[in-house]
Amino acid sequence: MKEWGMPRFLIPNKYELLKYGGIRAKDLRYGMKKILEYLPKDQFSEELIKENLEKYSLEKMLEQIQYFFRKEYEFSDSKVELNNRYQGNISSYVCEGEKEGENSFIHIDELYEAAVLSFFLSMFKWTKEFDNLETYGFGFIHALYTLNDVSILGRLPDANASETLLRTVNGDLQVINLAEDCYWTITAFNLAHELAHIYLNHDKKGGLSRQTKKQSHQEEFQAYVGTETHPEIQKRKENIFKIPYFSQMFVC
Repeated sequence: MKEWGMPRFLIPNKYELLKYGGIRAKDLRYGMKKILEYLPKDQFSEELIKENLEKYSLEKMLEQIQYFFRKEYEFSDSKVELNNRYQGNISSYVCEGEKEGENSFIHIDELYEAAVLSFFLSMFKWTKEFDNLETYGFGFIHALYTLNDVSILGRLPDANASETLLRTVNGDLQVINLAEDCYWTITAFNLAHELAHIYLNHDKKGGLSRQTKKQSHQEEFQAYVGTETHPEIQKRKENIFKIPYFSQMFVC
C-alpha cells in the first residue's frame, strides 16, 4: 500500500521523527484578535503587532546568537535551522544530521513559548497585587495549572486559560514588559546553549582545539579582571541591550 506516493513500509529515521514530528498549533490570527481585545488600544494595533511579529521572533533571536558566536568564538554554521513545532515537550534540544542534506537544527517547542510566558505573566501579576484576594487566588491556581497541565502533561493552554490570564493582567504594561524581558533572557540562553553543543562538536571534528580556546579565553578573561572601564567591556554591555525583543504573546 502507498500513501502520498511513498511506500508505507519506509520507516522514518530519528532525524526525520524529531524534525517533522508534532504539529504547528500556533494561531497568529487568534493571538492578534485577543491582544487587540484585552490590551490598551491606544498602544496596540493590528499593523504594529504584525510588524513586531516580523521583527522580533525566535528566528531573529537565533540570528543574534549566531552573530555573537561568530564574533566571540569565530564559529559559524549557516546551515543551522530553527525547528518550532508543538511536540508536547517543554525542553529544547539540538539534532545534528548525519547524512548529506540533513542540516543541524535547534528545536524550541511551541509548548515552551506558551508555558514560560504564561508563567511569568501570572507570577508577576500575582506578586504585584498580592493583597488582592481575587488576583492572589488566580495566581496560585494558574501557576499550578502551568506547572502541571502545561509543563508536565504537555498540554497547550486552552482558550479559556489564555483569556482568563489576559483578563487578569488587564493590560498592565509593567507586568507584560517584565515578563517579556525574562522570557527573552531565558530564550537567548536556551538558543546559545543548544548552539554551543554544535560548536563543541565542531571542535571535535577538526576545528581549533578546545584546550587552545580555553587557554585563549582564560588569558582574555584575566586581562579584563578588574577593568570594568575597559572599552571592550563597555562595548559588549551596550551590545547586550541591542538585542531586539518582543515576545509573540498568546499566539498558541
